Amino acid sequence: MPARRLLTTLFCLLMTASSLAAPNPGRVSWPLDLPTRYLTSGFMEHRPGRFHAGLDLKTRGETGFPVYAVADGSIVRVRATARAYGRAVYLQAADGTTYVYAHLSRFNDELRARIAAARARSGRYRTELYFKPGEIPVSRGQVLGLTGQSGTAGPHLHFEVRDAAQRPLNPLARGFAVQDTFAPVISSLHAIPMTPAARVGAGGDILVVSAPGGAALGDTLPELEISGPVAFTARVVDHVDVRGYRLEPEQLTVQLDGRTVYRADNTVFAFDQGSRSRLEWYGRFARRERWLHRRPADDVPGRRGTVWPLGSDGSGLAPGLHHLTVAVRDHAGNLARTVLPLRVGEDPGSCPGWRPDTLTVAPGLPRGALDGVRLNPFFVAGPNAPDWTVRRLDPAGGDPVLEPAELRLRPVRIPPAALVRALAQHLEPTGTAAYVLSGDLPLESALPVEFPAWEEPAADPGRWRVYRWNGEDWQAVSDVITGPGGKPGFKLTAGGLHAVLVDVRAPDLRLPGARDGVLMVAPGPRSTVPGVTFPRWKIFPVAFSEQGSGIDPSSAEVTLDGVPLVVEPDLPRARLLVELPARTSPGSHRLTVGLSDVCGNRSVGQWNLECTEEGLSP
Repeated sequence: MPARRLLTTLFCLLMTASSLAAPNPGRVSWPLDLPTRYLTSGFMEHRPGRFHAGLDLKTRGETGFPVYAVADGSIVRVRATARAYGRAVYLQAADGTTYVYAHLSRFNDELRARIAAARARSGRYRTELYFKPGEIPVSRGQVLGLTGQSGTAGPHLHFEVRDAAQRPLNPLARGFAVQDTFAPVISSLHAIPMTPAARVGAGGDILVVSAPGGAALGDTLPELEISGPVAFTARVVDHVDVRGYRLEPEQLTVQLDGRTVYRADNTVFAFDQGSRSRLEWYGRFARRERWLHRRPADDVPGRRGTVWPLGSDGSGLAPGLHHLTVAVRDHAGNLARTVLPLRVGEDPGSCPGWRPDTLTVAPGLPRGALDGVRLNPFFVAGPNAPDWTVRRLDPAGGDPVLEPAELRLRPVRIPPAALVRALAQHLEPTGTAAYVLSGDLPLESALPVEFPAWEEPAADPGRWRVYRWNGEDWQAVSDVITGPGGKPGFKLTAGGLHAVLVDVRAPDLRLPGARDGVLMVAPGPRSTVPGVTFPRWKIFPVAFSEQGSGIDPSSAEVTLDGVPLVVEPDLPRARLLVELPARTSPGSHRLTVGLSDVCGNRSVGQWNLECTEEGLSP
């Protein structure tokens, strides 16, 4: 074996052995019993409009591993939904700490029985039950269910630690730390003028410094010349194991001339503060980056600092040489640090080694629509063309924004590529389309806006929806609503091209594996997990295809031999999962499935099932 491969193998074995040590055997234990402890996501990572509330534990790309109670306590909540957490269990310990297990494939028998009873009463898959502390006691190490991928894109266990107020806490600091010898990485920096008069380098535009392939920047970067107020962003990531999944570091510190001007500690947050994530990351670059200052509305715990780039009077830093230091630390204490010298003056000169960069605009804007307009997260500079409607937003005026912002709306025609894709998605244009332009949009919740021009669709209003173009597909984002001024509009969640389209096709249904309309159903696997009974018959999928308004999971109506049957909507994989009742006898049965999209277009499929206890060959 080559020496390098041998060293790599020995290192992996060492990491595995280290990761098996109990994090705090006196109080909590690990929720999984796997030979490795890899994390695929960390605490307070960016998610659209929210923070990631826990750790994602890798399950080798598989489902069905037992999950264990990490402490003595009782079950206070269980839920099963088609989206978000999927199947989830909430375990409360005696000290009020709640541990959350999400995306499960199966509950243990007691919880599954309670869910089944509730579904028998409601006839719906979505179920959420609450229990009093002590009503369902559990002991540390007891099996709560099996890992899965319900409500999410791939197999893993989402695990949270919450305090008595249901605020998520960093699990790494609560007894669930993993071995980590990898330092965080600062891989790029951007400098962004905050006013039209501010300048960065020779070109007066946005500049970037980055290391090839996402590697770490050097300890000290080339000197940068600026004038006026200039803000900064940085791409920072953390790695905790040899798999190299990108996580969010625990602490980010920014110093100016040795004085701390911003610090972010990822230790705790409240769920109603999720929108503050829009104040902490900027997503218009190739990769999302963190702001290196604290914006006024950012009240997340652990955030300290000000909008320091404005200086004492709003005109920027004092002339002369300054040193900007960015330091990132993970929970294990590994540190990354880089220093950017700043030469502040009235007339910045050229600076070799930096290249000019510009902000990109969301796809779909008609050619020439931004001629003479300079888009920036702090301002939109350029001529105010008469066909752009300007709307200024202010939280003091009741607008659902965290800070004042400006929108520009313009009626447009759908570009040819987007039109072709709409027809391929079975969506017909109505003639109403608009582009929403904003340099920065710190929304606290969806913003009602009106279309600058409206053409009444000829189709049934129940089939209208507002869609946003993402450059590849149309995605349904809102119903048509009555806007603030009484005209038709929609609920805005992001800028870009929006259009009213009509969904003209019902979902397609098919039963994979069926031959001549008959599916052979084999016995399910034998249970090998204490307290978890596996299904008598193998669970099978009914696949659907829906490219328009999206599936309405509550519309699923399934019967087996005419008797209603509740099935699981598995939306990320475009299927319904059918678990036949244990009482289903061997022999022939009739399955009927009805499913609608959000606009009410409905499909019904019927197939014959042949249940055989003899098993089937692969």
